[in-house]
Amino acid sequence: MIKKLLLGIVAVALTSGAALADLQPVQFMNKGLVKNDLTQNQSQSVKLGRQAVIKAPAADDTQIFFEDFETFDTETMVPHGWVAVDNTVEGGVFVANILESSQGYIESFSGDFGLASMYSDENYRDGWAIASGVKLEANHTYHFGIYAFCQGYQKVVDEWAVTIGNAQTVEAQTNIVIDCTGKNAVADKDWTLYTGTFTPTETGTYYPAIHHCTTAMGGNLCLWDYFQIDSDHVRILPQGSMFSIGGLWSLDGHTQDENGEVGVYRLYIQDGDSLKYGCYATNCTGVEWDFGAYATTPNNMAAQPVATFDFASAKKDDVYNDVLLIMKNDDGESYAMREFFVNRLTNNTVYSDFVGNFCPEDGFYLYSGGGDYDALSGLNANYYRFAERFNLPKDASATISGAYMIPLYYNVSVINKNKEITVKVLSADENNMPAAEVYRENFKIGDVFGTSNFQQAVLTGVGFSEQAHVKGTFFIEFEFPEGIKVGGSNYLFFATSSTRAFPEGNTTYYYNAVGTADRPAGWLSAIDYYKVGGGVSTAVYPLVTFQDKTAVAAPKVSDCTVYANGGEICVVNAPQGSDIVVTDIAGRVVLNVKANSVKTNINSGLNAGIYIVTVDGQSTKVAIR
Repeated sequence: MIKKLLLGIVAVALTSGAALADLQPVQFMNKGLVKNDLTQNQSQSVKLGRQAVIKAPAADDTQIFFEDFETFDTETMVPHGWVAVDNTVEGGVFVANILESSQGYIESFSGDFGLASMYSDENYRDGWAIASGVKLEANHTYHFGIYAFCQGYQKVVDEWAVTIGNAQTVEAQTNIVIDCTGKNAVADKDWTLYTGTFTPTETGTYYPAIHHCTTAMGGNLCLWDYFQIDSDHVRILPQGSMFSIGGLWSLDGHTQDENGEVGVYRLYIQDGDSLKYGCYATNCTGVEWDFGAYATTPNNMAAQPVATFDFASAKKDDVYNDVLLIMKNDDGESYAMREFFVNRLTNNTVYSDFVGNFCPEDGFYLYSGGGDYDALSGLNANYYRFAERFNLPKDASATISGAYMIPLYYNVSVINKNKEITVKVLSADENNMPAAEVYRENFKIGDVFGTSNFQQAVLTGVGFSEQAHVKGTFFIEFEFPEGIKVGGSNYLFFATSSTRAFPEGNTTYYYNAVGTADRPAGWLSAIDYYKVGGGVSTAVYPLVTFQDKTAVAAPKVSDCTVYANGGEICVVNAPQGSDIVVTDIAGRVVLNVKANSVKTNINSGLNAGIYIVTVDGQSTKVAIR
């Protein structure tokens, strides 16, 4: 049974909770990446997620100007007190757009917003964003700092500068403080700090500005954030985010409802199990952790603490947990926060959910290795199978009724869309490598990923005809047809993450059909492929129904999972004979049926729209496409 899973309004969420709906389609990121760079023999790493980092303002004893673009006029999209001027030929490139992280490009360096100058294929750039005035003293040297992300496009490198003048006009901007034009222009691979100094000859009010001035056609989107002027030095705060290893995470955090409200992450774990934490941080001299009311750690100053959860004092099987990481240096503090629910698996509970290895702060990454390893999915003779490992909590067993993934880029010829992929559930051997088959089923590529090519993040997957029973460690494997040549008409990329703090967090494995000097034939971990320092996880989500260690308890209404697959509504784990009532957004009852099995499929030709599915009084909103 083929399933194109569209949860909520078909949005895959950024890792902080903001949604990737309407990915634009990631023009800033993928412009030229798939169509132009796919055949180049080079590695590509494109970050699509965001870190859950809340920046504290720098110390204000010597700081005289600071702008993080968090406040602005919602009509003009210009920061308060700033002036935007666009001198681009024929117009249309508005330099002072405030860009929110949730628009699907990249997370802002600080907070939720940054200053953006949008891409253009037709015009060169001459756009200005001029700030309000700041008083400077004569003969004193002031230190400027600004973070920029100007990626460039193909052979076009974007040019920009920070200037300052004695009036809030373009004509007055006669002093260049930071020069990234001409031979000084570079293509940023991530947020990059640029600095400069300015010594006025007269005391007075001066107006700093950002000038986007790419002289070639086809400039890309450029972003700026965390603009500061200091009378002493540029303050560099710690930057980073937290990570953990352990448990299985719910898909809730990657979906949103029709109102754009994002779900809360949910962790499944058993009594006595723990999470090992760590953080990636730069310019950091010390950390401090706070694990909230229901989690404890023996050392909250450790770089890699281990936290356990106190269900007994909570007197319930799910607890809310918020973890605060404080990163420190002499210039100040930065913060990262994780908020989630923890579900305890006990002998009398059954949960059904889409779960995976992605943690809340794991950013989505796209890799293109070049040569014979162009796409995560393979589509070439050497590299056409990959598997994701899942570790059930001890003593827990489960059934798997579907396998879902997040493709980012999909372009396959018509003839290849009729070829079949094989989705398997595998057991693990004594070395935690893929082993014997537990279940397999074949599906046409076009039925799984669609007949239309796309460049966006959409949760897509397949529902199994039968349930696969697993316990302990298991794998979900995707095997693609051999002999499909990668190129401009055939590619398929999946989201993945390589930002995990611990190498043992690696959960992705690839099958190398043809051995090489550094890559023998057979299953290899993603670390062996990409030589990264941390763990790697693909965005794969099996539909897992957890069971206790002795028998399957009778499902409760609270354990029921409801979701939409195209024009079909699926209800999983509704008690036998319970009422399933479907109403439209106006409250009219359009269906009233009885749950007839562990998984009840309702396929009655419903029109596209928002519906409320109520199972014995508990309601869930779904979107029919």
